[in-house]
Amino acid sequence: MFAPLFVAAATGVSWQQAGLATGLVNTSQQRGSALGLAILSSVALAQINQHTTATPEALTDGYTAAFIGTAVLGLLVTATLIRSRDSRSHVQLSSQTKAAAQDAAGSYDPRRVGHPAAVQVRWPLC
Repeated sequence: MFAPLFVAAATGVSWQQAGLATGLVNTSQQRGSALGLAILSSVALAQINQHTTATPEALTDGYTAAFIGTAVLGLLVTATLIRSRDSRSHVQLSSQTKAAAQDAAGSYDPRRVGHPAAVQVRWPLC
């Protein structure tokens, strides 16, 4: 999941700034994870504190509330990102890149004389 995120962040960035782009993504990922964990811990603890005693049922209720909140938030973020204009432009850029790669592959012929990949193997007669 993280590799496509780094590729998407570096798409369209010059090679001189690719390290900066992936560094920003990495920093955002780390801070987002810490913030998300803090929020989910707060939700779980609030649910647990509604019980009078700390029983296994109270812990289960708290963690269930946190996990359901995570699932709902994840679905909302995913739906928002899929429908965004930036997502559509990445799909268009990907199709253009794929077409360019196919054009370049069509001109590649290793059998061409003088090509570095042209290897002629002569088998000895037995």
